[in-house]
Amino acid sequence: PPPPPAETEGPAVPRPPAPPVTTIISANVGDSRAILSRRRRAVDLTVDHKPQNPKERQRVEERGGNVVWHGYTDKKGRPIEGSGVYRINGNLAVARAVGDRSERPFVCADVDVDTFEVVPEEDEFILLATDGLWDVMTSQEVVTFVHGILRASVGSISNGKSLAKRKTEMTMSDWSSKYSDDRSMVKAAMTTRRRKMARYVAEEALRRGSMDNICVVIVWLDEAVVQNSGVERRASLAGSS
Repeated sequence: PPPPPAETEGPAVPRPPAPPVTTIISANVGDSRAILSRRRRAVDLTVDHKPQNPKERQRVEERGGNVVWHGYTDKKGRPIEGSGVYRINGNLAVARAVGDRSERPFVCADVDVDTFEVVPEEDEFILLATDGLWDVMTSQEVVTFVHGILRASVGSISNGKSLAKRKTEMTMSDWSSKYSDDRSMVKAAMTTRRRKMARYVAEEALRRGSMDNICVVIVWLDEAVVQNSGVERRASLAGSS
């Protein structure tokens, strides 16, 4: 008997393309820090290269250097946090740097590189800042501060605890007279706050007593200025020093 007819497959159904993946690549040397706000939680994108970091301290001491606390101590000789810094050989308060050749081999310029995948529905912004900010605020405190300003009522950038109205913000009556409906008013307020957010963060660090130079840069990642408001996709960059 003749062989049975070969089975034929139906037409191929095209598969939808996979959504594009956005990757953050961080590369750092020194004690500036980059953080990511993910669902209002701080994710550190870099590691501070401070002399007191156990890995850095071990490297310095293995090469014949020393790490010493320069600041106040309690009765038992323990460092009082916030009253000083750790220094390598009594000089630099950073374990890695580009330059400072006179401090080699104790201070190196080895770069730490890491990658992070962006989660579009969860990631809101990236914030980069020098140690003048991180000396007085933790990563989570900064994220909470930024979201506190964004959630504050129109006409104020108060987070309910530490900030009062400032000259940089319009009063509620000013907003109401300029914009015809609440939605456009909120949209304009959020845009203004985002544009000035880096300055707000730097000013808060100064208010908390930072004595070091401060530079802040913010990159906005989330898709909307106001959740559930239908505002178009927006990204911005701001800096302050």
